[in-house]
Amino acid sequence: MSVKMTESRFNMWRAVTALAHADHVVDEAEKAFLLRKLEASNFSPEQQAQIEKDMVSPPELSTVMPLVTEPADRASLVHFGRLMVWSDGTLDATEEVLMEVLRENAVDQNDIQAAVEAARSQATTRTEEIIAELKAEEDEEVRELSRPWRWLYQL
Repeated sequence: MSVKMTESRFNMWRAVTALAHADHVVDEAEKAFLLRKLEASNFSPEQQAQIEKDMVSPPELSTVMPLVTEPADRASLVHFGRLMVWSDGTLDATEEVLMEVLRENAVDQNDIQAAVEAARSQATTRTEEIIAELKAEEDEEVRELSRPWRWLYQL
């Protein structure tokens, strides 16, 4: 099953292609990795032509990174980027620096801190609602339990 090729996902693959060129040598293992992944992708003819062009003359990573806008694509970029740089069995110093930049940018763009704060806020709100519901149920139960004894207080 292939994933819909959005502009964000397309640019993620362009960035992975750029990573293949990070050490200035695209060896057979890197080419094979790219071809396997790209064959399984759902590129339009224009996108396929652009990727083939990028395999010969890569785009600047700094140009395509901002175009990878979806959080899932940014996470995939880190994943496939790691696979790409290790596909030849070595990690060049330039590749290592680029991977660190990718990880930092993926985290920054995904805005994890804001997501965590939003989740906490929702959890706090829901917890307060549940506590209020339980308190209301408890108050009702206490009222119900005290009713049979009211006649004693009326004497």
